[in-house]
Amino acid sequence: MKQMPTRRRSGLRTVAILLSLLLLTGCAQAQAGQTAKAANSMHLAGAEVNVLSSSSYNGFAKVISHSVRIQVDPGYEIADPTAVVEYLAKVGWSVNDARPTTGTTLSFAKPISFDPVEAARKGGWHTTSGTQNSRSSLIYLNLKEVKHRLGTWPGKIPHLPDGAIVKVSDNEPH
Repeated sequence: MKQMPTRRRSGLRTVAILLSLLLLTGCAQAQAGQTAKAANSMHLAGAEVNVLSSSSYNGFAKVISHSVRIQVDPGYEIADPTAVVEYLAKVGWSVNDARPTTGTTLSFAKPISFDPVEAARKGGWHTTSGTQNSRSSLIYLNLKEVKHRLGTWPGKIPHLPDGAIVKVSDNEPH
């Protein structure tokens, strides 16, 4: 029986050791966060959240952005806009399809009874800018601030705080 050359056995042993080290150090663990598809399948009582992870090119540079849109169901309202802004920012940061190279856009489908930019600022976001059209209010959260506030990408999958979206009482004046 012919023996494998020593050099080749040594190379195979080195590969086996490196693979073992990768497994032991966690480098081969599943990535944190969630895909945009998984984020879109999350169910919130009283609202639908849609996430889009998109890429385009600015010259030769690839631009990756995450957008999160909330549509409140009829008969519900956002009772804590600041908590909802924070939740949506965390949803966008938890999307692990591709590391964003720009900030996060949050979109609030109308009708809403608050100013999303003010809600973000009240929650401590400083680099927020916004715009409105006939169907939604949009705010943009700067990538540098998102990284600073939310930490390592991708972030943990967030949970909406209780009471942030509530059913509107039939007895309330509108």
